[in-house]
Amino acid sequence: LAVQWLSELGEDARPAVPTLVDLALHHANWSMRVSATAALRSVDLQAARRVMHDSLPGLGDPDAEVRRHTCALLGSLGLLAKPAVPALIKMLADEDDLTRERAIEALGAIGIPHHDVSAALTTALFDRATNVRHRAVSLFAFAVPIPTTALAPLANLQKDPDRTIASLAR
Repeated sequence: LAVQWLSELGEDARPAVPTLVDLALHHANWSMRVSATAALRSVDLQAARRVMHDSLPGLGDPDAEVRRHTCALLGSLGLLAKPAVPALIKMLADEDDLTRERAIEALGAIGIPHHDVSAALTTALFDRATNVRHRAVSLFAFAVPIPTTALAPLANLQKDPDRTIASLAR
């Protein structure tokens, strides 16, 4: 709650920036890291970019949980994490289903209509994991316009055994 409050204070919370950066990069609880990172977006853009840059190595960590949480942290930065897009696209090939799902969520949160992002998300429509296909089709369900490269895969997903995925593909 305190982190959210600092976020709402915006510029007036600048004295808390060093603490927020420390929380974002080092706190044992990943939810706190993500909240502190999101707060930095409202308080100090330069510090938020520094957290993004310093967090990128987490995408290559051998521990899948670290990779998942790093994707979530990057997603909490929204458009500020645009420089992380190429690394997040690479995460769509991760061996861990939840890491791929979190990478899709992060790309959606960053929200840039980028050709490489659309191509990577279209590829994710074919993922073997239901949760990954669900995240990818969810992003396309609300995209206007839908990239032409995604139209055929979305049409095929209308027959997906998972009824939610099939419904979203329509």
